Amino acid sequence: MRLGTSVFRDETRFSNQLDRASGKLNPMQGGGGAGPLGMTITPWVKRIMVTTAVFSIVGAIAYAWMGSSIPLHLGLTPQSVWGGGDLGPVPALWQLLTYPFVIFHPIGLLLAILMFGWFGGTLESWWGSVRFFKYFFGLTTVVAGLTVLLALFWPNLAAQTFLGPFPIIAAMIVAWGLTFPDRVIRLFFVLPVKGIHMVWISAGITTLYIIFSGAVAPFVPHILGMVFSAALVTGVWRGRKLWLYLQKWKIQSQIKREQDARKRRVGKAGHLRVVDPDESPEDEETRRDGGDDDGGKGNGAGKNGAGNGWLH
Repeated sequence: MRLGTSVFRDETRFSNQLDRASGKLNPMQGGGGAGPLGMTITPWVKRIMVTTAVFSIVGAIAYAWMGSSIPLHLGLTPQSVWGGGDLGPVPALWQLLTYPFVIFHPIGLLLAILMFGWFGGTLESWWGSVRFFKYFFGLTTVVAGLTVLLALFWPNLAAQTFLGPFPIIAAMIVAWGLTFPDRVIRLFFVLPVKGIHMVWISAGITTLYIIFSGAVAPFVPHILGMVFSAALVTGVWRGRKLWLYLQKWKIQSQIKREQDARKRRVGKAGHLRVVDPDESPEDEETRRDGGDDDGGKGNGAGKNGAGNGWLH
């Protein structure tokens, strides 16, 4: 997957320079103000954090204490976007953008803010504020739009209501892991995990949720977000990039198959042994005449090891 991890680097370098020159980003702090718990607080990440906190707290008060259903209409319900939900014939188009900003669980709200600071802040520092703005809101809209389109053919999906930013956060983790595959983050502040491994962890957690819940529909935005984010960051959504990536994968698979086949052939040929390249033909003839005093070593590695010998 490293083929496309630098897709945005050249494109965003000028944007980063403009942001830093205008004082929006501080290169000494990774692109933003250093926040608590290792978070990187950048301009758009700060706005997203504040918006999510305000919408969630006000929405929770209105829903739990005042009995208002208005906060629920900020979530994404595909049939409401068509104009066929609780709101009647009015298409709830605003839901395509508002669903990530409402969370009705305090632990979920804290986790979302932390995830924005850990992953979103780093991405904004690397890409620049303009690029990150386009990525975040483009991802939000595309995921919602594809979910609504799928719901046209999936009745169970049409009635789902999606609240919270976790589909976007899962996609953001994938983008972060593919952009920084070798960077190490301490999961739960303890376990060191590489960026590329966070991609698989994010996909694995979503898969486990699907298995334990017995339903796919509640996690469609998560799947769409991760796939779209991976395609965007690696550049495989472009025709030539996709072709090159498939060709690379094909060549690597072929090389691996040939290596495995060679290992199997060598393993089955018990009469083959590794010969020291410094051994002369006379020494080999003497060894054959005098017998192998080393017994089983004839089929093992020479004094320089298998890596330095040749098959005879």
